[in-house]
Amino acid sequence: DNHLQRALDYTSQYCTDNCLLLNVNKTLSINFTSQKTLTIDTYNFNHSEILYATNVRLLGVIFDEHLKFHSYVDRIIDKTKHALHGLIKLRKAGVRSHSLVLFYKARILSVLLYAAPFWFPHTSQNDKVKLERFQKLCTRIMIPYEEEYEERLSLLKLEELNIHLDILCLKYIAKVRDYDDHPCRK
Repeated sequence: DNHLQRALDYTSQYCTDNCLLLNVNKTLSINFTSQKTLTIDTYNFNHSEILYATNVRLLGVIFDEHLKFHSYVDRIIDKTKHALHGLIKLRKAGVRSHSLVLFYKARILSVLLYAAPFWFPHTSQNDKVKLERFQKLCTRIMIPYEEEYEERLSLLKLEELNIHLDILCLKYIAKVRDYDDHPCRK
């Protein structure tokens, strides 16, 4: 007998006993694996089959069955393209670099950094290049007259995005290490 199916049966009975409803249409099954091919088991909840997915979204972060984040990196870059156009319009309107940086941090960088300790350590080198290239584009919009990326970063008081993400992840690890009751330590 399958342990997961028994857990689902138990949960179903608990929901019934406590007058709770679980929307099976919003419930997905996913297997996390490093294998290229795998056997997919089917599961049921209240006599309804739970659909199998190769990627899922949890709290806005998309990850696939191999715990890769290609889709998520593409999504956050796409999500910030509207703000990128806003950055272009502000630059054309003559807004100063300092204010453009504030706009960039609020509307673009905040999206790029969301939940980074969860996904960034597992990001491929190609996706890291893609993220850095996007920040390069943003800095070129903010300071179009400066050719060198490093100089634009210095003038804007920004870090390379991948370094910023690495530091953010390291700070989170230190927080987990220093906090005895942190959920990640249990």
